Amino acid sequence: MTFTLPQVLVLFCALAAASFGVLALLLLRWNRARTELVLYATLAFAIAFWLATPLLTPVPVPVSREILGRLVRALSFVLPAIGFLFLLRFLNLPLTPALGALLALPLVGTFLALFLPAASPLVGGLSVLSVGLVSIGFLILFARKENRRRDTTLVFVATAFLLAGATLETGSRWVAGSGAFSGAFFGFAFLVFTALLLPTVADEERRLFARATTDALTGLLTRSLFLGRAAEELVRAERTRRSAALVVVAVDGFEAFEKEKGREAADEILASFGQAIGRTIRGIDLAARRSHSEFLVLLIEADETNATIAVERIRNAVPGVEGRVMTLSAGIAVHGRLDKTRCDALLERAERTLARARAAGGNRILLEEASAPLASQATE
Repeated sequence: MTFTLPQVLVLFCALAAASFGVLALLLLRWNRARTELVLYATLAFAIAFWLATPLLTPVPVPVSREILGRLVRALSFVLPAIGFLFLLRFLNLPLTPALGALLALPLVGTFLALFLPAASPLVGGLSVLSVGLVSIGFLILFARKENRRRDTTLVFVATAFLLAGATLETGSRWVAGSGAFSGAFFGFAFLVFTALLLPTVADEERRLFARATTDALTGLLTRSLFLGRAAEELVRAERTRRSAALVVVAVDGFEAFEKEKGREAADEILASFGQAIGRTIRGIDLAARRSHSEFLVLLIEADETNATIAVERIRNAVPGVEGRVMTLSAGIAVHGRLDKTRCDALLERAERTLARARAAGGNRILLEEASAPLASQATE
């Protein structure tokens, strides 16, 4: 069989669409919660079938051209609907009754296409109308100001390309000899749709990862991630015979301040403390928000002296809030070069040291073995 250049382009697009569908299914095995992957895979396979069907002459399977024609007509209703649902799901937008009503015609048209002759002018007219209704729904979504954010622009542009390709391909059924060109355009429209989605998907994955691994208020690590990585660092410290220090830091008088000034001012304090810790520690160190007003810091390759100096830097970096000087207390437990201490045991030692600092009046930094406050203790 000899293919013309437009047919070769259509075949290439069909194979590419099927490949993207397979890739989406593979990604779905790793993240089953992403419903949009199911919609994208369905869309990709449906487009691949749509594009490849006109090239099947003679039909290599025991099915008549009439049945294939009806399936393609049904897809002319299904594809725009799936693309629209994908847009809603990808942007986490609700399917309102008004938007759901726009999908009623694609649903009815799908059943009519399966039972009426493939060449029925009624089905052809309804398919064009169906694409038009979905395009109206797209414009309704884009017209909303909250949907025209920078991070959603590429998604709308990608969907616009896909709808333009679907409109041209559906309308080509009414114009003789335009099928080859419209099929190639529709195929490349889907490839453009996929290419434009990739940056948005990457940004979304980064946001999800950041949301799962960092505290939203302070920007520091979550407690669970910190403890996991701290345990790994302590194992490495044992292997390399190097020390490390675990610090528990608490904001002095935080509960009273929150009760007096309110949640918003209290959050401002926590954010300032978190930012001070984040910009003060080294890149190899770890920091996390442990609880409401407590923080954890792991200082890599730090002994008693270096750990005390590092915590003192954090202490000096904390800004005041609403004209009030905020102070902190800290308990330091050091994992020695020859120690084989587990992370939870080291944390308990740091907690006991912090309790001593608070019992002594707060606003001080204590080492685990110190019987008296260090020179960094505030003058009271």
